[in-house]
Order: sequence, then C-alpha cells, then structure tokens
Amino acid sequence: MVLLAGLKHADHGLWCSTKGPCSLCVQVVIALGDYLDTQCHACIGGTNVRTDIMKLELGQHVVVGTPGRVFDMISRRALGKDGEL
Repeated sequence: MVLLAGLKHADHGLWCSTKGPCSLCVQVVIALGDYLDTQCHACIGGTNVRTDIMKLELGQHVVVGTPGRVFDMISRRALGKDGEL
C-alpha cells in the first residue's frame, strides 16, 4: 500500500494492489471518518466511473483505490498531485 498527500480533489490517497484489501481499507477509513467527520471514497474497478469523478470533484479527505482505477482517474484529470494537472 502507498499513502500520498496533497492530491487534487483529495487530501490523502491510499493505493491497494487489489480489490480485496482495498475494500477492507475503505471499511476502516469510513469507520474512522464517521468518528472524525471526514469524507472517504473508494476508486475501485467495476464501479461507475462518473460516480467516482463526481465524488472526487466534491472533494474527499481520503481516497482509497486500486492502481488501474487510480491511473484512469489521473488520466481523466479527476485526480493527481496539486499543480500537475
């Protein structure tokens, strides 16, 4: 897993290698988010791309995702380092 900070439309990103660990990370981050009042979104393949883009544009504190979907969101300019895209 990789943790990044300062992303466009997100404060932090947690990238997991496959869907299974990603789903578990999302559950943990959402549970923490309920306690800490933060927004979390999972960018996982097999879900609606438009929904991912809309959620990212609203701004998220933490984004958890798989490499393929994260790369797709970066190529669509919905996610990336501040100032790069």
